[in-house]
Amino acid sequence: MDVRLPDIAEEAGVSLATVSRVLGERGKVAPATREKVRGAIERLGYNRSTLLQRSTGRMVGLVVPAQPESWQSAAIHELSRRLEDNDLCVAVVLAGEGSRRLSHFDLLMNGSVAAIATPAVVDRPPELSRSVPFVRLGLTGESTPDDAGSGGVAARLDVAGALEMAVQHLESLGHRRIGMVCDTEGPVRAELRSALHRVHPTRLVDPDIDRWIVPAPRTVSGGQRATRQLLDATCTALICQSQLQTHGALSAIREHRMAVPRDVSLIDFSDSIGAQFANPPLSVLRLNADQIALAISELLIANLEPGQAAPIAATETPELPLELLVRGSTARTRL
Repeated sequence: MDVRLPDIAEEAGVSLATVSRVLGERGKVAPATREKVRGAIERLGYNRSTLLQRSTGRMVGLVVPAQPESWQSAAIHELSRRLEDNDLCVAVVLAGEGSRRLSHFDLLMNGSVAAIATPAVVDRPPELSRSVPFVRLGLTGESTPDDAGSGGVAARLDVAGALEMAVQHLESLGHRRIGMVCDTEGPVRAELRSALHRVHPTRLVDPDIDRWIVPAPRTVSGGQRATRQLLDATCTALICQSQLQTHGALSAIREHRMAVPRDVSLIDFSDSIGAQFANPPLSVLRLNADQIALAISELLIANLEPGQAAPIAATETPELPLELLVRGSTARTRL
């Protein structure tokens, strides 16, 4: 039976990145951990002739989502560091839309990248060769039929569970007219809409939950327009999918001569320095960028193992919950 890096990692009880650093004799590894990995190699009979060689020529393309959230920027930074620690060259490209998206992938392919990754919930681009691993994020409970043989999903985000947690918090403060500003398209937007239909406080007496959901561009002006519409519908609490929409919501609330949280409670789906130092500090649903970077880097390194003939998917895809951080932007309703 062929022994591969994931087998060594499981036997030694360490990450794929650690196994890669030991085999390639690069990066910082504690002596005791190094011995655990070497012991696993000996027990499993790993063919030492296939150990990773030092190479500065292997390049990985990282695609930064257009208008990235703070956690995505942090994940790109940490992911770049992890890959560079494994002697991989990193090319960072900003994602585009339509024809621009194709040109960006052409740029990466012309640079002879060995793999491509992005900290975003997206489908595999159809124009991308299936011989190139494409590592990305998915959603909890989502089926991803092309995982096998494509590089696949590195981690799944529980955004539905996060929305339920936010609604439960607002409901505990007496809010029932809870509105949501979400993106105009995309799998995360669809997941959030479906989740709000399941948990909205008015669902049993008013089945028209879509009246509390306003899609908007991921911009400040988009958040402003959507929030005006929800305030006109007498919402007492808002949940925003993106930080730019949240800034627009704050502006619209001030336009109505209202205040957060006195008149309207507000929860942002992205933590940032701006959220922490806003007035008041914003309650947020926070993702762990380091965990995301770790999951993506481990799957990338597994796909770059010497002799790997085709892209592989993760054997066990971790599910990453979001954390609700309650700060000063939520309070008991006055109505």
